[in-house]
Amino acid sequence: MQAEYAAADGDISQLIMGEQVHVGGLHSTLALAARAGVGDGMVGVDLCCHTGAGMRALVRFCSVKEMIGVDATEQIVERGREICRAEGLDDCISFVLADACATRLPAGEAEFVWGEDAWCYVEDKRALIVEAARLLRPGGTIAFTDWVEGPAGLEAPEAERCFASCASPAS
Repeated sequence: MQAEYAAADGDISQLIMGEQVHVGGLHSTLALAARAGVGDGMVGVDLCCHTGAGMRALVRFCSVKEMIGVDATEQIVERGREICRAEGLDDCISFVLADACATRLPAGEAEFVWGEDAWCYVEDKRALIVEAARLLRPGGTIAFTDWVEGPAGLEAPEAERCFASCASPAS
């Protein structure tokens, strides 16, 4: 994923999907925030944040106080920082270049950990969830959406069609 997002493919994906590079866009972000109780004055961490569109939406539309975004692709993190500076949000949104499974962020400081259609790219799901839980304050919330294969499974032709444009460990 790092190679793909660092190259022109990352720019093309954002041009096609818009600022919110996940299924459902802004509507999905706001629906997840409502369901998870994310709102006014909260502090959150977005694991696999891409350029931070979800974080910007949470700050703007849900009155989240502070967001820390974690992504492993240097070009994406720099692009996110540039966007936040240009939009005047760099005082409440910061980025960390790190592995989502080992962020080096302080433990127990986030009220919620966030992820939108990106954790499928992380191979070690157990380590990801352990890190998410480590970052949370007691009683905090892990809120995420993602791609999963349901109990009916996929036939080979369906899987090929679905994963043809998806560079994840499942493909």
